[in-house]
Amino acid sequence: MQRLTVIGLFALTLAPAAFGDEGTVSAVAIQGIDPRIYLRALRPEPRALLELKRLPVDHSVAILEGHAERYLADLRAYPRDLAPVEIELLREDETRALVEGALAAVAAKRHPRAAALIERWLDHDDARVRAAAAERFGEAGGSLKVLRELADDVDPRVRAGACLGIGKLRSEAAVDVLAQLVRDERDVERQVVALRGIGLAATPPPGGAVDAAVQQAVASKARLALVVLEPENPAVRAALDEVLGRLK
Repeated sequence: MQRLTVIGLFALTLAPAAFGDEGTVSAVAIQGIDPRIYLRALRPEPRALLELKRLPVDHSVAILEGHAERYLADLRAYPRDLAPVEIELLREDETRALVEGALAAVAAKRHPRAAALIERWLDHDDARVRAAAAERFGEAGGSLKVLRELADDVDPRVRAGACLGIGKLRSEAAVDVLAQLVRDERDVERQVVALRGIGLAATPPPGGAVDAAVQQAVASKARLALVVLEPENPAVRAALDEVLGRLK
């Protein structure tokens, strides 16, 4: 991973001519997305999202339907001295960034098929993709039952994504499920993220239309669930105090 990070940083410091307008590098196959977006996408919130949000949602839909290869950077965008295996690793990161960005974009743009498009990625081999899909599945109004099952995933990142996804459902039932997870002292990390999920449930979605009466009911349920919690673990207690402070 350290070698891959160095490769990614090297890609960002290429001479400007490598990404210039002289035709030496095709910006990206088909749609003209700058390949640098993906070469720097070694982070949980992919920079691909910044570009995909500017494009019609159909691009994100195509990616989630299995056509990410249409949007991959031209191979000439990579440093010329990279070995094939190194290019393959970078290309895997590029593909994952595209998928994670598309997951976020279809949820944020409230595509009518968002939940169904995202659900197909919930059992992906890459835990990072599953985690991103779980969070966006809740944002898209997916199944609480499915997300609750994902909160028991073997990978802690997926469990965290599921807790955040449950919170983004912003329902009273979601608050009940998260409160139960907070009380489960076998998994401290999940307790902390479940608390943050309750905080999400209690706040309106950014820029989204929401029924004020429903949101108020959920917020009241969330505050009540929080004030009766008495966690013993210091980290969980600190997280509880932080969430309560934000809701005042």
